[in-house]
Amino acid sequence: MISQQDTRHSTQYVHPQFVRIRLPLPPPLQTNMEDEPVELFESSRERQKYDDQASLYAIIVATEHLERAFARDAVSDAEYTTQCNKLISQFRLSEKAVCGKDMTTE
Repeated sequence: MISQQDTRHSTQYVHPQFVRIRLPLPPPLQTNMEDEPVELFESSRERQKYDDQASLYAIIVATEHLERAFARDAVSDAEYTTQCNKLISQFRLSEKAVCGKDMTTE
């Protein structure tokens, strides 16, 4: 049942069981990216740590791509073996740089 008050203020029928609440919009986000540069690291040692982690991640991603290419038969067995051995040696070097001598990813 629509009351006269409902029809004067709204063109849509709203069931009396439901209540409409108008919430204020949140304030716009303030972005000052042009004003201040964001510091990703505080020292060159910390920067080197992030670079080493990025290298390790890139090796893992490259290995996954090589695995997919091999599964689709886009890479020969010899080429797969050569590239996989290369990635394994790069991984071991990068692992030592990231984890140190005492820790390993195993």
